Parts: sequence; C-alpha cells; structure tokens
Amino acid sequence: MITESSSRTIDLESGGIDLALSIPNTDADRIAENADTQLILHTGATDRYIALNCQSDVLKDVRVRQALNYATDSESIRQVCYGADTSEPMLSVVPSTLQGYRSDLEQYGYDIDKAKSLLEEAGYGDGLTVEFKYLASSTNNMLAELLQQMWGQVGVTLELNPTESGTLTSALNKGDFEICCAGTNFPLMEAGAGLYDMFHTSSMYSGNDRSELSDPEVDAVLDQVIVTTDADERAKLVEQAQELIHADAPFIYLAYTKSIVGASSKLRGFDPTPTSMYDFRTVYFVE
Repeated sequence: MITESSSRTIDLESGGIDLALSIPNTDADRIAENADTQLILHTGATDRYIALNCQSDVLKDVRVRQALNYATDSESIRQVCYGADTSEPMLSVVPSTLQGYRSDLEQYGYDIDKAKSLLEEAGYGDGLTVEFKYLASSTNNMLAELLQQMWGQVGVTLELNPTESGTLTSALNKGDFEICCAGTNFPLMEAGAGLYDMFHTSSMYSGNDRSELSDPEVDAVLDQVIVTTDADERAKLVEQAQELIHADAPFIYLAYTKSIVGASSKLRGFDPTPTSMYDFRTVYFVE
C-alpha cells in the first residue's frame, strides 16, 4: 500500500503499479495526458464543505451563517481547489448519487450586498472576526486564502489557523472551533443515517458532526428517518430534512468530489462504483 498520494502518481507513471485508486485532483491532468496511463473519474458519495459551528457566540445567529454563505463564491472555490472536471457543484448536504437528494433547493449564491445586509441586521455592520481552523495542505491553504479575500469584501476578518492533524481532530470533536473545512462520505449509500449522524442534536461533539447544529424540527424529522423502513417514505423524510437543514445554513457547500482513479493504458474491465468497493475479477490487460 502506497500511502503518499504523490508517490502513487509517480509509481503509476513509471509502470511500478497498474492501478491507483486515489489520485490527487492536482495530478489528474498529468495522468489524462500521459500516453501510458488513463484517467477514470466517477461520482461517489462524498461532499466537501465549510462547517460553521452553530454553538459559537457569533455563528449561533443564523443570519450570520447565511451572510457567510452569500459572501462565498463557492463555484470559484470548487474549480480552483477541487477541479472543474474532478468535482461537481454541491447543492445539498446529500450527495447527488443518493436516494432523496434534492437539487431544487434555493441556493444562497454569491451576493455581496445580501451578505452585508444580513450582517448589518445581525448587528455586525462594522465587521466581525472569526477563526478558520484547518489541516494545512496545498488545497486547504488555497481555500483559506480565497475565503479570506472573499469575506474581507463584506467586512469579515478571517483569522487563519492551520493545525496539525491530531490536535485539529481533538479540537473539532470538542467543538473548540468557529469554522472548519470538512468532508463527509456516505459509504452505505444511504442518506438518512448519514444526516442523523451529522445533524441530530444527540450527535453533537462527535466525529461525524462538524456544525454542532441543534434544531428541534430537524431532530424530529431525523428521529422518524431512522425508524422508517419503507424506502420511499424514508426518501421523503430525507427530502424534508434537507430543506430544514439548508435553511439553518450550518454549511457552506463547496463540491461533490469525484473519485479519481489512475490506471495503466493497457488495463481494461475496471468498473468503478460509488461505494469504492471494487470487484477486480473483471480486470484484464491488453498489449
């Protein structure tokens, strides 16, 4: 197993390996343009977002959370940080591959004037300061700088706090942060249980909940989700929960990231799946 992503790319290019199941999006063009390799993209069940701590003094006001959504050009961030071809626009907390996904939610959009108006209404017309705690990486560093520039236009000072992995995880699990970037994978391809773990009050300060949202209406719907066995009824409840969560604005949607697989140009028969559970029995090679 090759744990270092850049090493996987190099080994694939040199012929040391025939298949790399996870290629950084920054290496995607290299693999696609190399005559000896091929790029395989598929949409999975992973989303990337900015999580806003709904229990923090400033962000407990939904108007501030909504203002930060309006102050963020998410599409520009998606293309710069996650790749125009290696990601898709995120329109909901539920990935587009899952039952119950809603694409019709009214998006906040990039609207500086609306952001300023909401901040003024919330009592922050003269500006405010919030901290962004994140794992230092090339992608997250770009994200942090873009957010800092965008939010500065509406009077929000973003203090950057790149943090080591273990310290960051401990802080996030305790709710010791204001803003962080995170991602969620729905490995069972089932939205209801994922939403419960991410947004139910009982999930606060856990490894799955990064918004610390506590909304009785959301809780009530999610309580129904986990005891409902009929798939269609469960999907309807997931749709209802999405609308409530979207209005609460605990996240700033960034991207649905695609799984990026690199392979030898001679490899055939690889069939990617959204669950990332692969069957290699169909794989073969041609000369």
